[in-house]
Order: sequence, then structure tokens, then C-alpha cells
Amino acid sequence: MSRRLFFVIRDGGRVVAAAGYRRWPSSVAHLGVLTSSDCRGRGLAGAVASAAVAEALRNELLPQWRARPEPSRRLARRLGFC
Repeated sequence: MSRRLFFVIRDGGRVVAAAGYRRWPSSVAHLGVLTSSDCRGRGLAGAVASAAVAEALRNELLPQWRARPEPSRRLARRLGFC
């Protein structure tokens, strides 16, 4: 069974951004990031993604980001991927 770990930012009781990873074979942490459409552009995705990457590294995992949409690619570059 693979382990999953998530980080969230809440606005009141509502989750507005989340990121996490799923542990894959060979010590890979496959990352995922989501931000509520009405909260984009505020740096929330970067905050939760950065926390997920840091946690993966603390656990001696290799963070992997498969960015396809351009906003995801931009965030990946800001976080040092590419």
C-alpha cells in the first residue's frame, strides 16, 4: 500500500489549496497540487507545494512533478524543478 501525505490551506473552514505526494517505488514522491479557482494568484499553491516537497526530502524521497498545464509548469520552475 502506498502512503499519501497532504498539506492544506484553509480560508475559514474551506480548503482553498492542497498539495501532497504519493510514495511511488524507488523512493519517489509523486506530487499533486490543487488551488480553488477563486483563490489562484495568491501564492497558495506555492506554499502548499513547497511544504510537500520539503516533507518528501525530509523523508529521503525524490520529489517528482509532472507538470502539463502551463501554470503548473511555471510553479514547478519556481520551486526548482526543470
